[in-house]
Amino acid sequence: MERRSLLIALGSAFGGGFVGYAVGAADSGGTAASASTSNAGDEQSIGAAATTPSETETPTANATPTATPTPTATSTSTATPTATPSPYPTHEFGESFAVSGPSTDFRYTFDRAFQAEAIGRFGGTSADGVYVGVVLTIENLTNSPTAVPLRSIVLQGGVRKYPSVNATNAGAHDDRVSAESLANTTLHPNRPVHGVIVYELDPTATDDLSVSVTPPDVDGPIPHIVPLGPISGLDVL
Repeated sequence: MERRSLLIALGSAFGGGFVGYAVGAADSGGTAASASTSNAGDEQSIGAAATTPSETETPTANATPTATPTPTATSTSTATPTATPSPYPTHEFGESFAVSGPSTDFRYTFDRAFQAEAIGRFGGTSADGVYVGVVLTIENLTNSPTAVPLRSIVLQGGVRKYPSVNATNAGAHDDRVSAESLANTTLHPNRPVHGVIVYELDPTATDDLSVSVTPPDVDGPIPHIVPLGPISGLDVL
């Protein structure tokens, strides 16, 4: 009986130990499996995180500022002052022009102007002021002879000056002039005459000079003007 009880006790002890071992093994295996699964999962997550490219923030391009156009300066043109036009026909040296009336018709061409303290042969006749002479060509365009309209060819420069007959005749004898006197000269039709007319003027005159030419047979005629300029600008004989 005692032997049987001992065997039962030994069997129980052996069986309990086996069961304990199995349970321990089961517990150990479960824990390992669980840990292994957990670690594998962590490694997969880390691996995935390492291999998956992170979202890189694309830098926003800075907008290039648009240059403000520099305003172009608008040039203001300065008007060139123009000479006040003469109310009368005006002619230059070398220009031919006609002056006509009811019974007269002349063509004039003024060549030059001069000044002189004396005029004539052998030193000439001295002026009380200054002589101003013009050399010109005049042509009678009518069919009848006529005299040079001397008193229709007037020097202007603050005052009106008519030609001096004596000085004009003296000028024809002055080798520096080289033109015939137009005083007391008859113009035949269509025969131009190259001559001189001389005036005597106050040398202190400061106004610009000009010659006014009008038809001799018209009352209140419109003059033709030939500018000469100031005395100081005239050639000196």
